[in-house]
Amino acid sequence: EQSNAMAEEYGTIEDQGGYWEGTERRQNDSLRGESVVVRGSILRQSVVEVAESHGAELQAMRKRFPDAGAHDLIRFLRARDFDVAKSAAMFEANQEWRRANLPIPLESVRSTLETRKFYVLEHTDSVGRPVLYYNFSRFKDAPYVVEDEIRALVYTLEEVLGPMMGPSFETQQQTVLIDVSGIKSPPLQFLQEMNAVVEANYPERLFRTVMFPVPYWLQKIIQGCTTFVAEETRNKFAYVNDVGALEEFAMMAADNMGPDIADMVKSKQLKK
Repeated sequence: EQSNAMAEEYGTIEDQGGYWEGTERRQNDSLRGESVVVRGSILRQSVVEVAESHGAELQAMRKRFPDAGAHDLIRFLRARDFDVAKSAAMFEANQEWRRANLPIPLESVRSTLETRKFYVLEHTDSVGRPVLYYNFSRFKDAPYVVEDEIRALVYTLEEVLGPMMGPSFETQQQTVLIDVSGIKSPPLQFLQEMNAVVEANYPERLFRTVMFPVPYWLQKIIQGCTTFVAEETRNKFAYVNDVGALEEFAMMAADNMGPDIADMVKSKQLKK
């Protein structure tokens, strides 16, 4: 009866996505510096399933924020380990931030977006997740204002990437591709500000970040630096140096990744 009531309120497991069967995904085995293909099914946890395991917490959030969507509330609950008080405080702060900062007019960020430091790919990955592409070398091409870049990024997340997201948890996440070719140091101030905004206001949106081209010796250094990072977090990052690995971790064909990737392959910055 309880399951039927939850299904009536939130939709059936099939409505919310159910399972993807026979899916291949490639996970980074940092101990060997290699990639391992894992075959099997990827669980797409539905609203119904979360309601069954954390029904009291979800109901408490729904009572406090009756106009919020179930998926959004669950993302904030997950971000705070289903602690209702902490999740509610985080969600409330997010709503205040949204009222203060959104919407962002396109004209106010158009010139920043035209620099193409980051943009959303035309194609989604094989599951239907949108893909956000960063080109770090363009941050060093000309001076920039961090606040302007953050506003442009938030516009991208809200107005470009957001409408591409589907109805399930899987398709409401995003894959991030980071091109680090030709750089000696990343845009640290931008990354710090970006991390603060994304963690506070877009929790549980990241499926995986794929960084490239990263040579094997550097992968080993990164592996050593992340030994004590939680496995779940480590599995959200992949470092690759060739087209095949990029395609498998990104779960999409290189031909669908746009002209930047095509140029890297042509110039042999990214190995075939």
